Amino acid sequence: MKPFFKDHTIFGAVLGMGVPLAFGMAIYHKLNLKLSLLYYLCFVVLMVGLYLTYSRAAWISIVASLFYFFLFVLRIKFKTLMFGLGLLLVYILINQNNLIRKLEENKVSSSNDFVENVESISNISSDQSNLERLNRWYCAIAMGKAKPVFGFGPGTYMFHYAPFQLSSMHTEISTNFGDVGNAHSEYLGPFAEMGILGLCLMIVLLIGVIYYSFKSFYQSHDQQERIIILAVSCSLIGYFTHGFLNNFLDSDKAAVIFWAMICIIITKDIQTRHRSKDNSHS
Repeated sequence: MKPFFKDHTIFGAVLGMGVPLAFGMAIYHKLNLKLSLLYYLCFVVLMVGLYLTYSRAAWISIVASLFYFFLFVLRIKFKTLMFGLGLLLVYILINQNNLIRKLEENKVSSSNDFVENVESISNISSDQSNLERLNRWYCAIAMGKAKPVFGFGPGTYMFHYAPFQLSSMHTEISTNFGDVGNAHSEYLGPFAEMGILGLCLMIVLLIGVIYYSFKSFYQSHDQQERIIILAVSCSLIGYFTHGFLNNFLDSDKAAVIFWAMICIIITKDIQTRHRSKDNSHS
């Protein structure tokens, strides 16, 4: 396939997963100076590449990964995190009208300027990319409501969303043909294509990654193993955050890395659980 990454946003998503891994491996190999420096070099190259993609969702994913990293540094527990996220969700629901008004006041559109590109992330009044994303989200929700049990079928969003568009939500880049893009959400996309079950599976997967990364990290007494768990979980959380704005799990480049890291988290949980049982019997 040429080009290898058909879109700069897919490239950004993959780099977003690679950055925490490269940094984690640099620390993992800290006793091997040459190997550690090589991974630090990879980290720098990936960061430069991430910047040059001008993918705002990818930039947000790095912030999310960094936030998740500090949760472990501060030794925040899983229950505390879930409680905090619950409070945040309640706050957003209560103040959604005020928050939307503030977002509508932002008139900065995406550009090649880094600061303007960052400021445009919350522009839902004039930025065409953001407005089209809202259009796709609305269609996905409408499709999910139309067929809430089984959805329209995996991979069919782009062929069915056009009739669900509202004329008032059309943008300069909207299309009525099944040839451009997807639902721009790893959560609403499955809702449209697989119904309530698809949405619930993605949410359960997210919560599962958080739970088992916390569990295996705190159960492990091996510093090197903890570094791997932390690096992989930060990468996954970065992608799950990216998934609120884009969906690339239908792309082999992103999917292979994502599911491989899911397997690593599962493997580490099994290993730490078995060691805990062995220690309790000895």
